[in-house]
Amino acid sequence: MSRNSLLLQIFMAGIAIGIVITYIQPTIGTIRKHQDDIAKIKDETETIAGVNSRLAELYQRVSDISQNDKAALLTYLPDKVDDVQVLKDLSFMAEDSGVTVDQLEYGGLDTSESVDEAELKSRPEAHVFNIAFNCSYEQLKRMLAFIESNNYPLLVKSLDVTPTEGGLLSTSLVLITYSHKD
Repeated sequence: MSRNSLLLQIFMAGIAIGIVITYIQPTIGTIRKHQDDIAKIKDETETIAGVNSRLAELYQRVSDISQNDKAALLTYLPDKVDDVQVLKDLSFMAEDSGVTVDQLEYGGLDTSESVDEAELKSRPEAHVFNIAFNCSYEQLKRMLAFIESNNYPLLVKSLDVTPTEGGLLSTSLVLITYSHKD
């Protein structure tokens, strides 16, 4: 009986080892894989929560901007430049400065700079306006002051001043203003 008992115990131990090797060990491996996946999901969930929190914070900051400030920003950097209005504004500035306008025209979009496609999409559109006039030095200073204090940015791209025989200055200005394209 003791012989069968020892043989039976060895046989049972072999079956137990077989069960551990064929079933329990792969199951533990699968459980470990699932636990690793759960840990990854938890980390990604925390990252997503952090991004959502930052997004909510930025959205709140944008929402806190007053309507007056939003309107001022839209005036300063509009979605679209009204070229007729800009020409009217330049005409009024010239009239208020007392200069005699010889030429006033919209030159279209500024395409003088070569940039790559990705940078072009992130930049505002530059619109060119040309104005030529005759004036005194004081009138030129007054005209430039009007251009500088405008509601929207009018940047001087080029300025050409030539004295004339009558003591006046023949002035040619290339101005640029911007719009935010969709």
